[in-house]
Amino acid sequence: MEPQRMGIRYKPPLVSVEFKCGGKLYLHEIAMDKYLSNHSDVAGIVRAVQLDHAAYVDDVSTAQLTRLVQKLFQKVKPLASLPAADYNNVSDAQLQLVKEKMDSVFLSNVLKPGDPGYVYDKQMEFHPTETSDWDD
Repeated sequence: MEPQRMGIRYKPPLVSVEFKCGGKLYLHEIAMDKYLSNHSDVAGIVRAVQLDHAAYVDDVSTAQLTRLVQKLFQKVKPLASLPAADYNNVSDAQLQLVKEKMDSVFLSNVLKPGDPGYVYDKQMEFHPTETSDWDD
């Protein structure tokens, strides 16, 4: 099996591997939904794909697969690609760009009355992920 080309599709998110086997050209598509929801970093996604689809991506360089997954990750999870910066010390122009990106992500996820899945007065309980001294 000899990989020829690779590509990505954003909706639904997937990685395509075009390969030659026995003189014929085949296409293997790797659905990325479960990888994107189970992993929060690109390196973890790449490792999981390499383990689960070893027959198709063993001969593909890790750098190439990482570049493709990075593009997909930035498109599908835009907030995760925001730099973790101290926004108190950035310029007003940079702060405005970050705020615009956050606003666009928020508006794309907001549910309004009449939208499918909208629940009036939805109540959720959140538990702390770690203990804090000031919670006592």
